Amino acid sequence: FIDAKLGYSSKKYDQPGKSGFNGSIINISLTNEYSEFTKISLSGHRELVESFYLNNNFYVENKIACSFVYAINHKLTSQLDGFYSINEYNMSNIDLDGSNEKRSDKMIGIGVDIMYKIQPWFSTAIKYTFRERDSNFYAEDYENNQLLLTIKAEI
Repeated sequence: FIDAKLGYSSKKYDQPGKSGFNGSIINISLTNEYSEFTKISLSGHRELVESFYLNNNFYVENKIACSFVYAINHKLTSQLDGFYSINEYNMSNIDLDGSNEKRSDKMIGIGVDIMYKIQPWFSTAIKYTFRERDSNFYAEDYENNQLLLTIKAEI
């Protein structure tokens, strides 16, 4: 199935000197279930995201993502995820090197997880994710690795 949302966002701050946003926002996703065991999803969006940086109230995120889910059997499911995004900040700031420019980040992420249903109401999963941010502001670059173990009970 296809899900598409198109819109326009206008954000004006009450505080003088804070710049606002006027522009389009988009969210599109395509999901296809090839069989009872296989599903692929592709999505993309352009969204306004609130920022916690004092000089930048928000950034515009342009993101594409994909997900592949394969049920090995009725109890064991695997999933592979990935995304790429470009985040554009609204205000100029001074970087550690003294340059004054608008911040721009490129992010990439991948994840793989395996879920095991012990009972219809009780499951466990292990997930590994990797994220990397490449920013034009040197201090904002990072790589993040996570390994998560989850236990889920539905009542």
